[in-house]
Amino acid sequence: MRILKRIKSKIISVHEKYLLGQNDAVIIVSSGRTGTKFFEYFFKEIDNDAMVFHEPKPDFFNLGVEKVRENKSPDIIIKKITTYRGQLLKKIKDKRGYKKFMYIESNPFLYPILNEFSSVFKSIKIIYITRDPKTYLISAFNKDPQNDKINNFYGDSDKRKRLTAVDFNELSQAEWENYERVEKIAWHW
Repeated sequence: MRILKRIKSKIISVHEKYLLGQNDAVIIVSSGRTGTKFFEYFFKEIDNDAMVFHEPKPDFFNLGVEKVRENKSPDIIIKKITTYRGQLLKKIKDKRGYKKFMYIESNPFLYPILNEFSSVFKSIKIIYITRDPKTYLISAFNKDPQNDKINNFYGDSDKRKRLTAVDFNELSQAEWENYERVEKIAWHW
């Protein structure tokens, strides 16, 4: 039974890899708070045949953090991307019946894994959006990442363990902890 499960798993993996490798992609990334949700709407309006997603599950936030903090190997990252995006596209493809399509993902969490993400598609175009830091800081400071009515992006109660200057050896842990929340947000920008 285990051998059959492994064979089935391998066949599915090869199919997902093939499916992604046959299609072009557009990836929209940013530091967040830049309208990535709008771009999902925009691309759905201009191309009804494209498969357009805003931060599909999993959003790969954790995968990007693991790459930086744990030095995850590109092979492991590519395998996860292939599995999760392959499953997503297969589900949609089965409903629509398309052989080839444009895949568009608007997701600020892809930035740390862009190289690996790019490698699974036939071709890729990357749109990187920046926002004026003055308006970004206000928006990010007022961000409620857990939808619990608490504006705590980069705050002590933020449930996501976001990348910091410590992860890139720019500051010591003590120096980072002395930063005000707005300074941490500015670093993120």
